[in-house]
Amino acid sequence: MPPNNIGRGGREYLPGQGATVQIRLLILGFLFLSSVIGIAATSHAASSPAVPIAPVIERFFLQPVDAIEPGTELKFTASGTPRAKAALSIDGVIEQIPMHEEPPGTYEAAYTVRRQDIFTPTTGITVALEVAGQLVQATLAQTLQVDSPAPAIKHATPRDGETIRTNPVLISATFEEANGVGIDARTVKILLAGKDITRDAAITAHFFSYRAELQAGTYTVDASAQDVTGRLLRQIWSFNVASAAIPASTTLPLQISSPAANAQIGTGTVDIRGNTAPEAKLEVKVQAIAAIAGFVGLRQQIYTQTLKADSNGNFVFSFQPHVTVAGTRYEVTINASKSEMSRDIKLVLFQQK
Repeated sequence: MPPNNIGRGGREYLPGQGATVQIRLLILGFLFLSSVIGIAATSHAASSPAVPIAPVIERFFLQPVDAIEPGTELKFTASGTPRAKAALSIDGVIEQIPMHEEPPGTYEAAYTVRRQDIFTPTTGITVALEVAGQLVQATLAQTLQVDSPAPAIKHATPRDGETIRTNPVLISATFEEANGVGIDARTVKILLAGKDITRDAAITAHFFSYRAELQAGTYTVDASAQDVTGRLLRQIWSFNVASAAIPASTTLPLQISSPAANAQIGTGTVDIRGNTAPEAKLEVKVQAIAAIAGFVGLRQQIYTQTLKADSNGNFVFSFQPHVTVAGTRYEVTINASKSEMSRDIKLVLFQQK
């Protein structure tokens, strides 16, 4: 009996043809399933967000300047990933200065130094680039060269080599700014004959003073401090305190009774009082030195006068401050002369803040 080759639906198949049909169906099913999986995978990949790439900073530099001082414009340039948000920061000075991009990938910013700004060779300056929430920073590798001249310790009292015949003895000196760079008062140290007298002295950013009863002998003053950029300055001088055996008549007496050395004054009339030899001739000069940002001490003579002490040696004169800039220093110089003897004295005053 011939084999039954009748399939479903009454269709007749040749021998072996049914297996072939089954294989074909299996292949078609596999291809269909593969295409579905492929489409799903493609759809999933298309819907997954791309991982943002962090920006890159290639260069960061400061255009050279002669000195970092009030009024100096600092120009910074950075290059890196284009179309980023860029900002510049200077430690202790200013944060997040926006940087302008021109051309693409090059960012620039400028900053003008203010009087109150403190720059040191180690001041940190950074640039930051941000793209799609990804942030990268770079620190300026250049060393900041603070080329401003250092402040100085001046107008030492008693003067170097001077002999003092009265007690108590006033020891003082002033701290003179240079291009707006002043003294850090916390770093001042005063030695008298090797003894640390810092705690007993009156100290400000403009001067120091110390008053004490001293025995006869030679004394050395060693004054040191650091300016606000960290540079060290030092001044050493010596004076003598005479014994009572030395007659006072060998020198012309001259002293200022008021105001005190290194006192602060207002904008009104200033009266200077003192004492010297009776009927002595006095020549007086007053100079104002104003520390203005961008200028190296604006010096101006505001008073000059010749006068004579009264029969008791007393004298008084007045001057009006013309430069009302806070911190202005006034140097009052007095020369007294009589009978071929003469003596000079200097008083330093400061304009109130």
